[in-house]
Amino acid sequence: MVNLIRRFRQPLMIVLTVFVIVSFVILFNAPNVRNGGFTPTDRVATLYGRPISRTKLERSFKRFEVLTQRELLMSMFEYLMTITGSSSSRREGEENAVWNTMVLEHEAEALGIRPTAEEIDDTIRQLPGFQTGGVFDYANYSIFTQNQLLPRGFSGDELAEIVGDDLKFKKIKEVIGASVAASPFEVREAYAERHQKSQVSVVRFKFDEFKAAAEAKEEDVKKLFEERKATLKAPEKRKVKYVAFTLEKQEKPLSGKERAAAMEKLLEQSQEFAQAMTEKNADFNAVAATFQAKAAKPVEGEPKSLVKVAETPAFSAAEPPAELEHSSEVAAAAFHLSKADPNSDALLAGNSSYVVLQLSAVEEARSLTFDEAKPDLVAQLKDQQARETMNTKASLVRALLEEQHKSGQSLEDAAKGGGVVLEKLPPFSVAEPLKDPDNQQISAAASEMSEGELSKFVDTQSGGMLVYLEKRLPIDEAAFEKEKANTANQIVQGKQGALLREWLEARRRAAKLQMGAS
Repeated sequence: MVNLIRRFRQPLMIVLTVFVIVSFVILFNAPNVRNGGFTPTDRVATLYGRPISRTKLERSFKRFEVLTQRELLMSMFEYLMTITGSSSSRREGEENAVWNTMVLEHEAEALGIRPTAEEIDDTIRQLPGFQTGGVFDYANYSIFTQNQLLPRGFSGDELAEIVGDDLKFKKIKEVIGASVAASPFEVREAYAERHQKSQVSVVRFKFDEFKAAAEAKEEDVKKLFEERKATLKAPEKRKVKYVAFTLEKQEKPLSGKERAAAMEKLLEQSQEFAQAMTEKNADFNAVAATFQAKAAKPVEGEPKSLVKVAETPAFSAAEPPAELEHSSEVAAAAFHLSKADPNSDALLAGNSSYVVLQLSAVEEARSLTFDEAKPDLVAQLKDQQARETMNTKASLVRALLEEQHKSGQSLEDAAKGGGVVLEKLPPFSVAEPLKDPDNQQISAAASEMSEGELSKFVDTQSGGMLVYLEKRLPIDEAAFEKEKANTANQIVQGKQGALLREWLEARRRAAKLQMGAS
């Protein structure tokens, strides 16, 4: 069925277009369509007393999916977090986002807030995801349109709507929080939280040292294997033949519209190849050879494309091979192929090539033998033993240090007596962190402690540690004066965000959302 659709794609699209036009004319002129243009089965909800169609709702969910893509996420993070609201699940967050977006659009219209086309265009050009070297890169924009908008039936118009919604959100936030201010006490506290330095010392426990001394007995390994053998599996692996369409490397790489046009040409070539493979008895290598011959005679003035045919080694879905640009999307497509439908559509691999796959071999998932599973089981047992030994020693050292310190002995002397090293670190703050691999854990522990306090055992990437907060240093008053205005602005932004969330919840209730067709 899939092959038939690929093969007769163009005739089907013509028939489908005619059908849609005829259906639209009939429905548009139908005399019995009521309820503001929605049939009862089409209406799925009511907001502000107005019907919401299933089509509008589905489109809103797709817009939310676009908003969560990395090209937009960081620039619109506050907007995204606000519209998802206090949700306990991903689905609830998506639903909140859809309804809250509609509420914000309604309220923005009521407030007369309408971003101009110039504002929206400028914002799109300034999105980091669409820039290269600090300049708008049309190729990045084109790739985003191709990968995120077109598959959802969208174009640049929907992207402009999403960006416009974020601008409306920012302007509403300014209106709602116009009277918000930060008190001198709040400003000083906020500055100190980021800039006040702490003086700490640490006792480190290195996991590798404990693991080197750990042992895994053969009988324990066999016991663990028997307990887990039902779940110890070698994953399914696959091999695929592939043809890759790439641009020939040039001294000056293509950029902007030229690169976008070249990539569009590659997409067309790969789609033509995929369609050719739907023909009865089509041979992968023979079809590829035809396309290689075409590529060897490029149209004058156009970038030359390369057509490569090869086969991957066996790979699992979790470990895409280098031959496929380590693309998880391409690997996932490979694992959807079957003997009945062995050929893929055109797939984007990385940012500079398209590939078409053909399934060539399948290695079924199977149970691991004891010898195959043994190395991992030994490592697990050693890890467990090392972790237990390390935690036990850390508890004993902590108890010794606290006892000796309470008796008047310095913590440094107490550490020497306990056979450990007390490492004194340079003063640090959130704004000026330690150049230490365990900085986050040290900073988090110190923030929750009082001066002269010894922390409980803190897990780190290399093992664990005990943190001793000696003292907090006074803030730099001159630096505080310079940063006071900026700190106050950050506080105001936070308050405005909180106020806007409360306002949005109230407006959502006033919108009287009702689910269902009635």
